[in-house]
Amino acid sequence: EYVDFYLGIGVDKIFLYDNNYDGEEYFEDVINEYISNGSVEVVNFRNQSYCQLKAYQDCYDKHSSEYDWCCFFDIDEFIAFQNVKTIKEWLSLPIYSDYDMIHINFLIFNDNNLIKYENKPVLERFTNVVKPLNFSKRNDIIENNHIKSVIKGNIHVEWKETPHTPSNEINCCDGNGKKCDSRKPFIPFN
Repeated sequence: EYVDFYLGIGVDKIFLYDNNYDGEEYFEDVINEYISNGSVEVVNFRNQSYCQLKAYQDCYDKHSSEYDWCCFFDIDEFIAFQNVKTIKEWLSLPIYSDYDMIHINFLIFNDNNLIKYENKPVLERFTNVVKPLNFSKRNDIIENNHIKSVIKGNIHVEWKETPHTPSNEINCCDGNGKKCDSRKPFIPFN
């Protein structure tokens, strides 16, 4: 579902970092056709704990010169657009033209009061955003102020502190094209 979604909105290639443990599922068992046709590349990070920053850095270092933009989304994160249909249309908006990185908020959805598994896509099963947007606080971070980063290719990037954004200073804007601090992993959702 994740692969179909991102290829469907125009992502050129997906790099999946497999940090499952030996004996657990292999991506190749599920999405081999995408791997075979070159749409997906699986990178072996098996048996590694807490390797998200290392994986992000590895991916950016190895592939950022091949692409205009690199998106860093986990397998349970889906991007939503307003007024455009593809990621290339979105990244071509004039509000982003002067920036090297875009911080976008991600929303946390509740369980839709589902008690049993329903065999429907994730985006159909979970449609209710956690409300109010400050429903709970963890470490003084309000829910739905989390961000993820979309970064231009071939610039200097250091992933050291959080998977939400690189640690070094980068010319950055929020999803509305407003300049923001590139090192802050949380920004108010508006």
